[in-house]
Amino acid sequence: MCVAMARRPLPSARESIGDRIARLAWTGRVVPLLLLGAFAGCDGSTPKPTGAQQASLAADNPAQEPAPPVPHPSEQQIPESGWSWLRVATTEPGYFVFLNDVPARFEDGEYAKTPCEVRVPKGVWSVALSKQGRGDIEREWSLAEDVDWRVETDPDPQSHAGSAVYARVTQPLFRLPVGSGELLRTLNSSSREADPFVTPDGLTIWYVSNRSEGQGVYSAARSSVYHHFGTPTLLTLSRGEEEVASPCQSADGLTVAYAEPARGRAWSVTRASPLAEFENRRPLNFDPDQREHWPSLQLSPDGLRLYWLRELNGETVTRAAVRKDSTGRFGPALDYPLPGGHPCLSADGLRHYWVEGSRIMRARRGSLRDGFGEAEELASLPGEELSLDRARRSWWISEDERWLYVASAGDLRVIRLAEDPGWRTALIAKVWDGKEKPKPADPFEIDPKMSFFTGPSAESSAPTMEVPPYAERFAKLRDLLKAREVDTAEALANEAADRPELKELKDLIAWDRELVADCQHLIALAEARCANLEPGSPVRVGRSQLAFEKLEDGKLFLKSPTGTVEKSLHELDSDDLIRLAIVDTKSMTDDDARSVVAWLLSCGGTPAVTDLWKRLAPKQFDEFQRRAAGRLVRLAEMEIAAKKPDAAVPRLTEALSLAPDGPWADRARDARDSLFESPEWKPIGSRVWTMNEPGLFAADGNRAENSYIASTKTYGSFELRMDWRVFGKTGQGGVYFHEPNARRPARGAKKVHLANDGDVDGLDLYSTGSLFGETAPTKKVQLRTGKEEWNTFVLRVVKGRVTVWINGDLVLETTTGNSPDTTGRVLLDGVAGGIIYRDVLLYEVSPPTDSTAQPAR
Repeated sequence: MCVAMARRPLPSARESIGDRIARLAWTGRVVPLLLLGAFAGCDGSTPKPTGAQQASLAADNPAQEPAPPVPHPSEQQIPESGWSWLRVATTEPGYFVFLNDVPARFEDGEYAKTPCEVRVPKGVWSVALSKQGRGDIEREWSLAEDVDWRVETDPDPQSHAGSAVYARVTQPLFRLPVGSGELLRTLNSSSREADPFVTPDGLTIWYVSNRSEGQGVYSAARSSVYHHFGTPTLLTLSRGEEEVASPCQSADGLTVAYAEPARGRAWSVTRASPLAEFENRRPLNFDPDQREHWPSLQLSPDGLRLYWLRELNGETVTRAAVRKDSTGRFGPALDYPLPGGHPCLSADGLRHYWVEGSRIMRARRGSLRDGFGEAEELASLPGEELSLDRARRSWWISEDERWLYVASAGDLRVIRLAEDPGWRTALIAKVWDGKEKPKPADPFEIDPKMSFFTGPSAESSAPTMEVPPYAERFAKLRDLLKAREVDTAEALANEAADRPELKELKDLIAWDRELVADCQHLIALAEARCANLEPGSPVRVGRSQLAFEKLEDGKLFLKSPTGTVEKSLHELDSDDLIRLAIVDTKSMTDDDARSVVAWLLSCGGTPAVTDLWKRLAPKQFDEFQRRAAGRLVRLAEMEIAAKKPDAAVPRLTEALSLAPDGPWADRARDARDSLFESPEWKPIGSRVWTMNEPGLFAADGNRAENSYIASTKTYGSFELRMDWRVFGKTGQGGVYFHEPNARRPARGAKKVHLANDGDVDGLDLYSTGSLFGETAPTKKVQLRTGKEEWNTFVLRVVKGRVTVWINGDLVLETTTGNSPDTTGRVLLDGVAGGIIYRDVLLYEVSPPTDSTAQPAR
């Protein structure tokens, strides 16, 4: 099939990276729809709305006032701080790199291959590596900073015999030219297929059909947008005598909505979780008189807004209704004109598509309260080659505008509209030389997705101390669980109980043994489930649905379209193993829930599944979180006793982030306060400091010459952490270090400056965060100036290398210019006054062998 295209021109090989990025703009992953305004109503009936209700919907009714032209996202720019580099290398080079199923490209327009580095906006990305004759390698990355991903690949083609056929680059849709189409052969039957709807990630399709299994809504899934869909299944609750139309799915996957045109009715089918079967069917909205015909509808991804096309007495109009929550009743329906009639909106509700003659049209708006702007032609289709039923919504445009799904002459097909997404940033890559490019990180930041089972890894690049025996053993236990070596982990946990040097840590060892037992329990659940499976039963592996053959010696034998696939239960992704083990979340025991949570937190899982189980098993998550905090506090106490505060402080910080309340939080604060109370400091000069709690030093607004708080010993390589705030326009201070002459305080020392200059434009040698008089900071920090607001400060000096963070932002990287072995006292400046220092911690650090290594967390 040929399609004459009339859309933004594709990038030429000569187009620069700047031009390309300016042409395409990032909108992120699927953005939840905004609630336009909700009101209570009745069972889908259409009583006359109240004045307030009328105003609520009319505020975003396009009929009220046409919207001004909406800027294309390519006119927006991503802040420089919003980018990360993903660097990928494979032992066997030449793998294509896909992010969210979009291939990265070099600047000349060619597909990027490993080794390469890709510049992408920060966020969560699903990354896949694909090569002809090899199985795809997939991983989800949360890119908050630059990442180096080095992958061991097997160069032996025979080892990929079962999986290579599924590689993205071997799929016909990957090479499908722009303007060409292909039948969705796995979905079509001798019956009539209609009304396609594809989820925003492109991995699930819903449509209607009347085939031997019954008349109703069908769905199928696939592993990438380049694969054909798997075998379709009937949504059993939708089967019936009446014809149904235009199915769609909510963003959380819990609701499917569809129309019953002849009765003027919208139905919803729901389930308790994405792992469960659909169980409940109820009317979503309806015409109480049953005079109206509803040929199409669309439920917004958040389930709060319903659009539908109404036909009555030969006239058609699109209508809309809203509700306050996804389980409530919709309010009164009002006319809501949509261009083209049939609802076909993007996930964020800001774009609408329709077919006009032989053209695919699009209209845009800036927000859900705006009307749609002028119609734009997205593509031109040869009408004689497509036989569309214009009385139905026979088309669907993919979220990124690369694909058109149509029902034509009773068959489903896909047409490629563009090489690259129209609504995301261009993924521009360059060749990577393989060298590491570490970047200092914010030592205050705790990644919310970080595993609760944090312990120093043997591969840590920032050693801080000799690891206590237990911490070393727990790090090894965690690595064994991540490698799915559960039996070896059990032996290690049991052996620890007999170690005399660990007898004081019996509670932690007991937790570890329970953790391993929980992981073994999940595997046992999966084995028990497989023992009851009938041959041919569907089993999901990755994004593919395969047919169960047998379980033998811990291995699954699964039937694929090309042969038998063998998978050990230990090799299954966490999500697949959990889905196999827990079929019915309503009947699971507390032990089952514990096993899932233990597996997710020790072996990993996708953020979506982890978040789901946080909701399904909150008690178990809280328990593991408290245990993780307790483990960190116990280790920190040991390190404080060994006079290693540089190792203890990050553990205490993380423990408090995991469990901010309760006994372990109290114990963490006591341990931290004990560091403040150590006799580290003494005041010098004429200043009378206010020191009414451990670790707090306050200087009033009067000037006092030669007034400092001085450390009682000298430091070469050290780290200082504290909170600080200033009051008054002239309030200022800072931290001196490497002071060479105690008889003349601060003379010859280096200083990092702190001042009340948040409203001063520009940066110079005397700005907050500068190495005073020598090096300006690289970033302007937004200072907190409220009465009870504090700024955070971290100064790390290692062998003459100076790194400063303020409020979590890296603001200075420089060197002192002195010998790497220079030492001296550390002073808190109180000369000008108008400054308060709080929770001051100062401790020596062991210089890492690599001076650019990240500070210990």
